[in-house]
Amino acid sequence: MRSRPPTIVPEADYPVTRRYRVRSGEGRGFVFLLVASILLGALPIPGALATPGRGTGAGAIVHRTDTQPGPGGSELDGLSIAPIDASVSPDVVMHHRPFILDQNAYPAFRQDAVIERLDTTAGRERLQALLIGRNVDPATVTAALARYDDPAVIEIIPSPSLRVALLMMTDWEPYAVVISTILDGQNQTNRPYASIVFGDTRLDAAVAVLTQRDGTIRLVIDDRYAFEPPEQLMPVLVHESLHGGDDNSVEEEAIATILNIVAYADLLLQFPDVATYGTKLTAYNNVFLMALINSTGVAGPGQLGISDSPRDDVWLGTLLEEIDARSMRDAVTGDSIYGGVPTGGSAGQATLAELLKRVTGPARLAPMPDFDEAILEVIDRRIGDALPPSDVVRLATLLGLDVIAG
Repeated sequence: MRSRPPTIVPEADYPVTRRYRVRSGEGRGFVFLLVASILLGALPIPGALATPGRGTGAGAIVHRTDTQPGPGGSELDGLSIAPIDASVSPDVVMHHRPFILDQNAYPAFRQDAVIERLDTTAGRERLQALLIGRNVDPATVTAALARYDDPAVIEIIPSPSLRVALLMMTDWEPYAVVISTILDGQNQTNRPYASIVFGDTRLDAAVAVLTQRDGTIRLVIDDRYAFEPPEQLMPVLVHESLHGGDDNSVEEEAIATILNIVAYADLLLQFPDVATYGTKLTAYNNVFLMALINSTGVAGPGQLGISDSPRDDVWLGTLLEEIDARSMRDAVTGDSIYGGVPTGGSAGQATLAELLKRVTGPARLAPMPDFDEAILEVIDRRIGDALPPSDVVRLATLLGLDVIAG
C-alpha cells in the first residue's frame, strides 16, 4: 500500500478508478480506489458541457496540424471534429478514430443525478425488468427472483441493489460465473463469500475493499456509493470476483479491469440508457469505456485492441490535455499507484478462465490460465472479435462522442 495516498477529492467531478493490493492488520485485500487527481482539472465540469445541441460545426475546425496544445490552445487544434454519421460504414468510422469527448458527451459524463436507494420491492422489480429485458425465459426469471428473496442470500448480501447487481447476470454467459464465484463457492476458498455489504471501508479513498483471510472472503463497498444503480455496481462485482488468493500483479489488475469494462460494454449494448444515469460510477465506467474503444492493437487500426491507439492518446477532447494514455492497458497500469504492485503475473482461477471466453472466443488457452503477459497478448489479438466495429461505433454514439472528420 502506498504510504501516502494520492490527492483525493471525494466530490470531484469525473473521478477515475484504480485498484491495487493492500496489506493490513485485517488481512490482504483488493481496494477499488477513486483517484480523482488523474482527471481533476482536466475533464470539464458538467456546466461546461451543458450547451444544448449536437453541433461542433465549423468552430471546431482550427489550424494547427498536431495534437499538442499550444499556449492557450487545445489538443484538438488542427483537427476537424464532427458527430458520428450513422450513414457511414462502421469500418470507415473506426479508421477515423480517436473518438473525441466534446459537448455532445455531456449526458454520459455528468454526475448530478439524484437516485433513490432501492428497497426490497423496488429491487425485485428492477431485477425482473432487467432479466425480462434480456429475454431470459420465465422459469429462470422466477428462480432468480426466488434467490433474490432467499434468506441465505440476503444474509450474505443484505442490500437489494447489490443483490440485483449480482443476480442480473443470471443466465448471461459468461457473466453468470460471477454468481457461482460469490454465492456457490466457485473460488479459491471453495466457500461462498461471507458478505458483500455497504459500509465503512476504513480507507478514505476506497470505493470497495475485498479481503480474504482464513478461507473467508468479504467485500465492503463504501456507503457513499449505496445509491449507485445496480447496473453500475455490476462491473465492480465482475472485477472483484476475479481477485483472490495470496498474490496480485499489475497484469492481474489490467486484465480484471479490461474484462469488467467489456462486461459494461455488453450491458450498454442491451440497455443503452445505462450510459446516461449521471452518477459517479457511471462517469467512471464511461471514461474507461472511452479508453477501450479508442484502443488498437496487433489487429490493426480498424479493430479494437488494448496496446496502442491513434494519435497515442485514448482520452482526447475538450480540456483533456492533462491526461494521456497510449492505450486501454496504459490507462489502467500507468498510474504511479501501481508502484508497489509487482509485475510478472499472478495465479489465475476458474472465474478468469470463464470470463476470458467472452474476449478470446475459441482461442486455445490453458485450462487454468494465469494473469500474465501471454493472456494480455491474446486479449489484444482477440478483443476486436468480441466487440466488432459495429458495436464499437454504437458504444461511441451512446457516449455522445465525436470523431475526426475529413
